[in-house]
Amino acid sequence: MKRIILHVGTHKTGSSTIQETLFRQRHRLTEAGLHYLSIGANHWDLYSAFMDEPWEWFENRRRGLDRAQVDARNRHTLDVVRAEIENTPCPWVMISAEHLSMLPSHAIEALRDWLAPLGEVQVVYFVRQIESWIASDSQQCAKVGIRARPTPYTVAIQRLFDFPVAWLEAFGKRRVSLVRFEDALQTGLTDTLLALAGLPGLAALGMEEMRFNESISAEAVECFYCLNRIAPVGKTGRNEHLVGLLMSMPGSKYRAAALSQAEVEDHNRKMNRLRARYHLDLYPALHYRGEDDGRAPFSEDALYYLVNTLNDTMNRLEALESQVSERVGP
Repeated sequence: MKRIILHVGTHKTGSSTIQETLFRQRHRLTEAGLHYLSIGANHWDLYSAFMDEPWEWFENRRRGLDRAQVDARNRHTLDVVRAEIENTPCPWVMISAEHLSMLPSHAIEALRDWLAPLGEVQVVYFVRQIESWIASDSQQCAKVGIRARPTPYTVAIQRLFDFPVAWLEAFGKRRVSLVRFEDALQTGLTDTLLALAGLPGLAALGMEEMRFNESISAEAVECFYCLNRIAPVGKTGRNEHLVGLLMSMPGSKYRAAALSQAEVEDHNRKMNRLRARYHLDLYPALHYRGEDDGRAPFSEDALYYLVNTLNDTMNRLEALESQVSERVGP
């Protein structure tokens, strides 16, 4: 029977790095006995196949698919994945999609039951210290244009507590590995995942880890929040040249705002519940630090970059207008 590693993320725990590294070098993995699904680096189409109302998912709407087309695509995805798992000679198969972490309990159970005849499943869920996760997710959502303010605590605690518990309940603790992102960084994100399959690390396989989703500065994040309010993604008036300039904006490292006392207490309560129920000691208790988190104001270097860039852009526009006027004449 096949052994299936089901890597479900979560978001902002190095998933893109792992996925791109394994997908782009998957032929070497095959030689080592691991089959990485060929349906893309990120196997998020499986999320569409098991989520509620997949025709409402932003990715399917972005593709312009109607309900019938989404249903047909989902059926095709399941057929392809089933065939790959059944037909590969490799003893190990890896599925990776951080969107899977967000499935509700009944959908996780449906995925579990669908995979059961195909192999023995081991779920791998990467967790991350909550303040660090909020900072990383905030800047990611800012730069892709889906939020105009920082990620709230209520979203973050789901990734650290609610979502992992749903997977633990569906599969049982023996079949779910919760991996601390901070530990995986020390041993290598991809190497950590390969080790769970009993495979050698990337160096031994003649492979290298590829880094993706690099962070942007705190000043860039704040500018993106403004841009996302003024010209949201998908709306007219959003200048992609400006987006590119903001991505390169210098400045300090983005930090999340301090958690409130109620949020700190809620976090500590839930970490204690993980210890008591599942004997999982993920993160120590947080301490309330007050409302002043000491974040640095907008840096002088960032302001200089922004003003200088806008000045150069205006000069180019004026030069272009002058050239057009000379050609057209009075």
